[in-house]
Amino acid sequence: MKYYLRYFLIFLYLAIIASGLLYAQDGPAGEPIDNMHHFMEYVFEPRYKELKRALVAEPVDKQTWNKIKVGSLTLAEAANLLITRPPDEAQDYQKALWSGYARDVRSEATAVFQAARKKQFTSVRDAFHSTIQKCNACHQMFTEGKYQLEP
Repeated sequence: MKYYLRYFLIFLYLAIIASGLLYAQDGPAGEPIDNMHHFMEYVFEPRYKELKRALVAEPVDKQTWNKIKVGSLTLAEAANLLITRPPDEAQDYQKALWSGYARDVRSEATAVFQAARKKQFTSVRDAFHSTIQKCNACHQMFTEGKYQLEP
């Protein structure tokens, strides 16, 4: 029995090392997978549209409140990624502005999430509008006014 345990442990050790080597070949952690335009299109835009639809009227069911919480939490957490990923071509002062806008979006999206947890519709709607204003300010600066969002 000890004989098999010894070989099992050796095999397990080698498997762990091999999996670490395979993972390391995948690139450093935190490196962007794709460009920022796609990140916005595939992560932010669907959440924005979902929140906009959910906020047409005060939610009357748990499912709609959950959509608001999921959407706002996703936006807030995704904004954390934006803070550390300014455009490559940006100058230092632009990188600081980018991070500031991202922090503002995170803060406002967090306010949406917190208000949704308390089912405070007016606060949710106000914070969502403020989130959109912060997004638009960044779009104004970094895309010359393209991609302006409507609350």
